[in-house]
Amino acid sequence: MNGEERREKLVELLKNTESPLSGTRLSRLLHVSRQVIVNDIALLRAANVDILSTNKGYLLSAPVSSTRVFKVCHATEDFEREMQTIIDAGGKIQDIIIEHPVYGKISAPLEIYSRNDIVKFKEKMQSGNAVPLCDITSGVHYHTILAYSDEILDDVAAALKSNGFLLSR
Repeated sequence: MNGEERREKLVELLKNTESPLSGTRLSRLLHVSRQVIVNDIALLRAANVDILSTNKGYLLSAPVSSTRVFKVCHATEDFEREMQTIIDAGGKIQDIIIEHPVYGKISAPLEIYSRNDIVKFKEKMQSGNAVPLCDITSGVHYHTILAYSDEILDDVAAALKSNGFLLSR
């Protein structure tokens, strides 16, 4: 099986599963190394195949059916790690919301759906010599997180909690 055929099979496997498939499992099914799977996933993403990476494996992006707002807090230097935590758990970051003492609720769209989006966001912040919006509120802010299931949102909550970002409402 050549690379193109293997990637077609990889997409087929992901289409026919409801739970994440790990790189190890995919490598066994396709009789290649895990690194080949990682490379194939990158090539498929470059070809606009929307593949999610979760802490349990890979999934084809499904229509968003669940949303949840999380209250979080972190230092300025941790915004990238916070976003990676959400993305790696399978969530998509729709926006950021802060409660300003004078202006009230302020919301800005983020639309962070991948690690590549995080890199672009960070570059934009640096080139604009900007600081994260949450700096106005000493790091306290909210994110609306999108996912294809409530279970993924539970995974996001657990990951945020284990990294010390999640606050109780």
